[in-house]
Amino acid sequence: MGKSKFKEGIRLYARDKVCGWTFIIVSAILIVFLPLFYFTNLLLIEEKMLFWLFSATSQSMAALFAIVGMFSVFRYQDIQNRLRNKIDVLKEKFQSG
Repeated sequence: MGKSKFKEGIRLYARDKVCGWTFIIVSAILIVFLPLFYFTNLLLIEEKMLFWLFSATSQSMAALFAIVGMFSVFRYQDIQNRLRNKIDVLKEKFQSG
């Protein structure tokens, strides 16, 4: 029971941080509209400029995911250590009594 609540908490935490509406809208704009403008040549952007834009965007998104993943792992480890400490305290109480 506690494990499923913990996993659900991690999912909710990650969803709130990564999958907010702002993130989804910005990603949709970048993924859908920029290639569309490139192929229809509406913005008259040079090809090299788009390569730089997509490269920087993908690197920024990778860095964002890495940071969120790092904080998720640290939070998971912290909760796991707290749980182990509580289990050890309970074991000591029941073994001594």
